[in-house]
Amino acid sequence: MKGYYYKKKTKDFFERLGYYCDYLEQIRTVRRGKKVIYVKKDILGSDLIAINGREICFIQVKSGSYSIKRVKEEFSRYPFPKCDCVRLLLVIWQKMKRKPRIIEI
Repeated sequence: MKGYYYKKKTKDFFERLGYYCDYLEQIRTVRRGKKVIYVKKDILGSDLIAINGREICFIQVKSGSYSIKRVKEEFSRYPFPKCDCVRLLLVIWQKMKRKPRIIEI
């Protein structure tokens, strides 16, 4: 559950900055005979949404290795408004670091 750990850590980080945050993830169940499989899907290519009175941020969270190109491609699939109040962010957590690296897409 490493992915959930970093999503929670990112949510806490943005809440300390004064944002209201929530998860953007659908969990669906798929039946394969007697077996039930849980499938997670990001909504709008984002793990989190963060808002304050000035902006709305769609956030993709990564740890360790990542591909900025892949994140850009995922965000480009959706018609986000082109304005200063909408931010598309890649938040990267590296081992032994207290703060994430934040890249605006």
